[in-house]
This record gives sequence, structure tokens and C-alpha cells, in this order.
Amino acid sequence: MAIKRKSGKTFEGLIDYIMVQIKVYKEYNHPIEFYTDALRNNIFYQTKSKEFHTGLYSEGAFNERKSGTPNNKLCQEHWYGLKRLTDEILNGSYSKDALVKLIKEKAGWNYTTSEENVQLKNAKQSYEKAGIKLNTYNGWINTGDGEYPKPTELINANTLIKSKHKFW
Repeated sequence: MAIKRKSGKTFEGLIDYIMVQIKVYKEYNHPIEFYTDALRNNIFYQTKSKEFHTGLYSEGAFNERKSGTPNNKLCQEHWYGLKRLTDEILNGSYSKDALVKLIKEKAGWNYTTSEENVQLKNAKQSYEKAGIKLNTYNGWINTGDGEYPKPTELINANTLIKSKHKFW
């Protein structure tokens, strides 16, 4: 008989799990890919909540949303890249508090289209190289159709951690 459990995963549980995995990784000589994949998947699922949304939409995602596509059909594209983040975690030396701060700063995501998500992977998460501009939903509305935001309104995802995540 299979036992059904309600998921008890919490952000605090994720941090405890990562701390254990870092210790095991550093103590044993297992390939890093085992840990990278496990941590990346767990971080991905724990950061799907709206608290990790940067508030930014690509122009393509904005147009999809405006045409009636619900947010859950858009990609939640992690602007920093979770593989890069997990490599940083495994190869760094973080206290529990520093790990919490690191994940909250770098695991944020923007809404993009699936095509833009592929473009970003190919451009190594560089929005500039992929030619993808970001703005808030209201920012896109206020600039008018087909117009790019004024430079003062455009939010650069690479500097996002300094301005957007102050609510933590």
C-alpha cells in the first residue's frame, strides 16, 4: 500500500537540504552533476512562487499576456540561471544566512515566451545578446504598442538584485 503525503517542502527545508548536500559533496568524491541537478531542480520548484517574480516581462511575454495568454502559459525564466547558481553554491563557502540571501537574490525569474527562453539559454542568459528587453507590465502599457521603454524606464535584469528584492 502506497502512502500518500502532502508535500511539506518549505524554503527553510530547502536551505537545510542544500547545506547537507554541500557537506556531502565536499566530503565525498561524487561527480558534481549529481548535486547540481538535484539542487537546481529543488531550487526551481521552491522559487516558482510570486515572491520570486522580478515583476518583469519580456516584450514577447507582454504581447502574449495582452492577447489573453494566462501567466501560467508563459515561461518563468530565471534571469541568473539555476545551473550557474548551483555551481556557485557548491563551489562556494556559505553560511546558512548567506545561502538564503544568495538564493533570494539570484533565483528570481522574469516572464518570457518559450522561444525567448531558448534564445536566452543559447546566449548564456544574456538578455542583451539575445535582444530581449524587459519592463514591468505597466511599463510596457505606458510606452505604447511597438515602442521600447525610455532608458530610465527599462530595468536591467543584471542589476535587479540591487533594486527589486528589497522586500526580503
